[in-house]
Amino acid sequence: GTWGSVQWIPAWADKLSGKTPGVSAVVQMCSACGAIVFSIGFALIAEKLNRRIAYFSLASISLIACAILFRIPMEYGAGFRFWTFLVGGITAGFYGWLPLYLPELFPTRVRATSAAAWTAAVSRSEMSVSRSVIGVGRRYWTARSDRYTS
Repeated sequence: GTWGSVQWIPAWADKLSGKTPGVSAVVQMCSACGAIVFSIGFALIAEKLNRRIAYFSLASISLIACAILFRIPMEYGAGFRFWTFLVGGITAGFYGWLPLYLPELFPTRVRATSAAAWTAAVSRSEMSVSRSVIGVGRRYWTARSDRYTS
């Protein structure tokens, strides 16, 4: 959701600026710096406050900040870079804070079951895809080698 939308901000800034060189790099750095600051900051705030209230606040602030950045018409400039810093940081705040909160949100047996189910599903999917790719690759290279050996 929010992470994917934040990844499109540099391309959007490049378009807003008329393809001025370096704009997308500056905007990406604003987003990354916000992510560093807010990931650490929200984890520290959640440690001191009630974590449920902190989680609700983080989700609400993220929704409001994304609505402002993506819904209010803006031109590229200092305001755009400021909102990119905030949105990039607030949406990334979940990553530093979520590991702290998940143990309280879900009991260990639920987390363990989810992890085991996910691991089993991914390993089976990887196995079936890799076998298909190997089979196609083997047929392709066998057909190519027959052309050169005959």
